[in-house]
Amino acid sequence: MNNAHKTLKRQAVNVSLPVELVQDARRLSVNISAVAEAALTKTVQDAEFEAWAQANQRGFEALNELVERDGLPLKRLRLF
Repeated sequence: MNNAHKTLKRQAVNVSLPVELVQDARRLSVNISAVAEAALTKTVQDAEFEAWAQANQRGFEALNELVERDGLPLKRLRLF
């Protein structure tokens, strides 16, 4: 988990989880808050990346068309 989050202001939230899952986590000394934060951080990062990819889709398509039509830019400088 990113340690930078540990220094940020915290906010308490309510989360409903299956009783058996909470019991198992406590029995195994699993830090539920840390696991939830790590999973939420990953989910937010994935959602941000997906939003960025969708917002830039036309640019990717234009670059692919350019490469198909003209080849790789700076190809003449490649050593392999």
